[in-house]
Amino acid sequence: MELSRMSMKCRWLWLCLWCLIGGSGNAAQQVQSASDQLAIASKIHESSKGRKGPRRLQILHEAVEAYEQVSQSWPRAQTECAIAAFRRGEIHRALGELGSARGAFEEVLDFTRDNPDLHARALLELGHMDRREERWRDCVARYRQALKLSGASLRFQNDAREWIVKVHLTTMAWTSAVLEAEHWLEYCEGPVEEIQARDLQLRALIGARQLRQAREQLLELQQRMAILADAPTAEGRRVTRALEQMKAPKALKLARQNGR
Repeated sequence: MELSRMSMKCRWLWLCLWCLIGGSGNAAQQVQSASDQLAIASKIHESSKGRKGPRRLQILHEAVEAYEQVSQSWPRAQTECAIAAFRRGEIHRALGELGSARGAFEEVLDFTRDNPDLHARALLELGHMDRREERWRDCVARYRQALKLSGASLRFQNDAREWIVKVHLTTMAWTSAVLEAEHWLEYCEGPVEEIQARDLQLRALIGARQLRQAREQLLELQQRMAILADAPTAEGRRVTRALEQMKAPKALKLARQNGR
């Protein structure tokens, strides 16, 4: 009996949301602002968590429709439209609807003249899509746009730097990878990121058969970071974990065993 009441309550809540979003011809009148519509769409989106199968797909498509309503009804609400378009892109990407995802992320760019961080995030997402399709020049171009975007946070600029290096590694453009990693090292936000950047650079040096230089730089990094790693702090644990996750030491060992 109790479960039945809960089920009826859930159905009633969904009916209310449906009426607000698409079940009434006066939906635009009932929702007073872009921020209200965005909040409704976000709640629908959030409710998809933990769901599986057809029900999850249904909820996600309902969320997409609710997000679309933001720009349809309030096209001048730049911030809300940008956020709604970005979330639509995330949903489409998760569902494998790549054409729609690309269109949504491109739409974000039209609404984010005053929001460089969200603009940079959309550029990064578009770059990732190009990278997964092995469109190397296109993805690097997107990453560079994010990197050079005026006003964007260093966090997103460094994300762009990291992915540029990774693309060069993937395409075996060793010299470019070394140089880009060196540039990234100038802007690292702390020792963990420095370790990650140096790891990629060392792997590029190994790929270019500069084993002596790679070995010397690896030893210098390990000795310098050992002091931080030994500290009984949260940062010390993060540094220890970053050192353990490095791929360059194993790559260097294999290269030496193979006589490279």
